[in-house]
Amino acid sequence: MKKISKSRKFLIMFLSLLLLLVIIFIICFLIQHRNNTDEDSSDSLIYSTNDEVSGKTFVTDDNREMILLDDGTFKYYEISNDYTGSYVEGTYEVYCAEEAKKQIISMSEYGITEDELNSILEYDLNNGISLDITGLSELYEEFNITNNNSALKYSVNLGDFYAIIIKAESVYYSDGEKEELNRSILFIGYYISDINTMKLTNCNVARNVLWVEKGR
Repeated sequence: MKKISKSRKFLIMFLSLLLLLVIIFIICFLIQHRNNTDEDSSDSLIYSTNDEVSGKTFVTDDNREMILLDDGTFKYYEISNDYTGSYVEGTYEVYCAEEAKKQIISMSEYGITEDELNSILEYDLNNGISLDITGLSELYEEFNITNNNSALKYSVNLGDFYAIIIKAESVYYSDGEKEELNRSILFIGYYISDINTMKLTNCNVARNVLWVEKGR
């Protein structure tokens, strides 16, 4: 009886130790998995090269130039192709599709509710995006973009929907002066792949703008 009691005691201790090791392993695995998920999520939300915007240069419909660099910084020149003139620099964030929706709704200072955004998206996805490039034919010809009709509707899907946050940090004037800024601008809209153009709304001033991709 004494030998059986010792055997049982040893078995209980062994099983307890084994259970403890299994629990520790599971906890470590869950912590590591959560950290990896958080890192991946953070990287994809703040800056992503898997979109049609990041790392590209655009010329605006008022002849300014937005250069979105690969490292998540930007330079915005007052006059396109004039790199000796005044420009603004800072950082930018790009959100696409569902992540764009989440980001826009989270920015309560702009007052865009989930219901309002869903209504806008539903209309645009069902009816297409109207784009009138009357008066911009020279701009499109310069970048080898053909468009047979200056006023067309273009089909878009949720994957074409973007939110771009421009965080202006400094402005450099042509006379060498520098001024510090602390200003964020939210642009929302669509990338129209047929003509390599973004139709955006500047939510800070409620103004529609066009960004034509340069170099295509």
